Amino acid sequence: MSTDALKTWDINTPELPSKVEETLACPQFRILLVGNSGVGKSSLVSSVFNIKLEDIDISHSRAGKADITHEYTSLDNQRFILHDSQGFEAGSDDNWDKAETFLRDSTAKDVQDHVHAIWLCILAPREGARLLQAGDEKLLSLAQELHIPIIIVFTKYDLLVNEQYYMGAETVLSETEAARRAEASFNDRIKLLKAQEVAFVKVSTDRDYPKRHDTLEELTNVTRKCLGDTSNVIGTNPSDENRNHKAEQEKADGVSVLWTTAQQISASLKVEASISEGFKEYWRDLGKNAFFQGHTMAQCIFRIHDDILKVWNFGVSQKLLLQEDFFKQMIELVSPLLVGHDDEVQQDDSAQALLSVLSSASTGFAGDPYSLIAFGAAGISVVAIKFFYGKYQTLPLTARYLGAYIVDLTCVLHRLFVETILTDPPRLLSKELISSVVKSYNDENLWLVHNRISAMNFMHNYEKKIRDLIDETISRQQSYNLLLPPGSISNPEGEAKCCCTIA
Repeated sequence: MSTDALKTWDINTPELPSKVEETLACPQFRILLVGNSGVGKSSLVSSVFNIKLEDIDISHSRAGKADITHEYTSLDNQRFILHDSQGFEAGSDDNWDKAETFLRDSTAKDVQDHVHAIWLCILAPREGARLLQAGDEKLLSLAQELHIPIIIVFTKYDLLVNEQYYMGAETVLSETEAARRAEASFNDRIKLLKAQEVAFVKVSTDRDYPKRHDTLEELTNVTRKCLGDTSNVIGTNPSDENRNHKAEQEKADGVSVLWTTAQQISASLKVEASISEGFKEYWRDLGKNAFFQGHTMAQCIFRIHDDILKVWNFGVSQKLLLQEDFFKQMIELVSPLLVGHDDEVQQDDSAQALLSVLSSASTGFAGDPYSLIAFGAAGISVVAIKFFYGKYQTLPLTARYLGAYIVDLTCVLHRLFVETILTDPPRLLSKELISSVVKSYNDENLWLVHNRISAMNFMHNYEKKIRDLIDETISRQQSYNLLLPPGSISNPEGEAKCCCTIA
């Protein structure tokens, strides 16, 4: 292989297509929010999708802002499209007619133009307030008819908690007691709704409300559950029913994964989707994977890396995680697994040509985004270079190497997610933060993780073992964060932001 060939060599090959993109039903999750002005729709969308309020300024007080067909999008998160409708108070028949027409038309189109979910936003019911308007009941019936998942979102739940403080002013309620009374009051006011088996969630986007994130995570989980429910798909005969159900289930799976990539609240959903998607194909039998045969390890690792990133969706910062620096850092993490295995690593023509070039006088690879990974100056051994740029080999060593890469990358991304998107306010990813997180993971978890990987039997229950190891590593990291002083890189706010348990 010539130097020119090495300069232009691309480790992304169409022969290993993205399985996440194949699963996704369409590029963007389309959601309809219904509710009156002031109910908190803008802040809800901003919080769940991690976008700027000005990107979805849906005030109904100005002309042109209540067009249900208008598509609100954001460059900060390109995995969703928002539609907005005013509520259906008495005398708002025109609003209802527009909403009904829009929803019926959308279901007649291709899946990318379907409304994938509806959030009916209503203020959390306080003393004397009416729960649902007649138009809300009609929307619930229409959504059921059209098989569109709908969730009633009771917004500004913190006001209901504050109401309990006010009602108990003479006795000065504790925070726990006010929360208990608010919960009891809420349940009493929605007891008729519970009897209808309608999905509902109470939320607060007030950053001063201590359970804000918990309520938003519950909303993302309930939405995900509703998207996966295909029990209302009915065929005309048993064979039709089976075919219809299978097709609907595949579509529901794709929309569910799309929802997971779009939402920016639940790290648990992203971890679970990464694992589930991986084990559909590329993560199976890592030591003897038929899909990887004939490809270089670099190409195999890129496909694993890219598919996991697609699920996490770091928005405008995603590009930093596809650049040479991050690849180099991740390869450095797993390279120690190759120590002592020189005799198992075959050296094909591609790897030999690369090593020959590297041994010459400081050859530059300006056109190859992965060149720095190959340089010995990066701290990566010759055997690691041979392994990375050589062909995939059917070896237990290969399974351990790829398994470690999957666990390391997933845990590092989880930590980056917690320390950027889940901070208050959210902050952008940076090269400095990435390096700090990788170093912390290396110092705190790498030895334990790789020891577990090395002891694994990849022939039995491998998927469960990987899930368990990721879960344990993330849980251990969350516990460790509680011991760190406020302001440290892993605990910038002085508290653990999220504890991820894989379902």
